Amino acid sequence: MTQQTRSGAAAAFSLGIDIGGTFTDIVLYDDVTGASYTYKKLTTPDDPTRGVISGIRHLFKREGIRLYKG
Repeated sequence: MTQQTRSGAAAAFSLGIDIGGTFTDIVLYDDVTGASYTYKKLTTPDDPTRGVISGIRHLFKREGIRLYKG
């Protein structure tokens, strides 16, 4: 996963997801700076992917991360 920085360079991230019975935990790690960002979302038992996608969108929006297709 990459994001273009203001200087035009690509940034690299690692994304971890743990879908539990009550909460889905999302962790985003910036491979360049070493910063990590977390978000906890209630698990959606009927369709866990809804909680994962919603949580990722919330985390990225909160942190101002925009992805692009390269």
